[in-house]
Amino acid sequence: MCEQRAVPLDSPSILCPEHMRAHGEASLLFSLQVAEVLRGSETLVVSEDGRRVRRAVALESPEEVARAIDERSLYAAPFPYSTTLDDLTAFFNRAAPVNCVRQRRHLASKDFKGSCFVEFASADAANQARSRAPATPLVPTLCVLPNIHRSMC
Repeated sequence: MCEQRAVPLDSPSILCPEHMRAHGEASLLFSLQVAEVLRGSETLVVSEDGRRVRRAVALESPEEVARAIDERSLYAAPFPYSTTLDDLTAFFNRAAPVNCVRQRRHLASKDFKGSCFVEFASADAANQARSRAPATPLVPTLCVLPNIHRSMC
């Protein structure tokens, strides 16, 4: 897990752009009002004085996030080169709800390569989609790729 520390609400990166600093007291009042709204959040924790905020649960390390994404992602090919992102999303949504679809594209021309990565909400949903993928000539090959997919993009 990444380090979790509280950040001042009136820091430049959160609520205090340059033009607000000139208003001093108004800026403080505004940050206290924002703190009051954030107190109802399930993902953020506001300090008792209302001046600092932090995540309720620390972020996972980038390696853990990458591993989790790999577990719930599929690689699918081949598709006709004319297939759109909406076509791919609709196709895979028939098997299981899709988080996102990433089309592989040629670097120079940006043309679709005919393959994609599909990320589902969970590894179970990815396995369900893999077993229930509609049998059509559109997708004769559908396989799960582990961590190596990052080098293929």
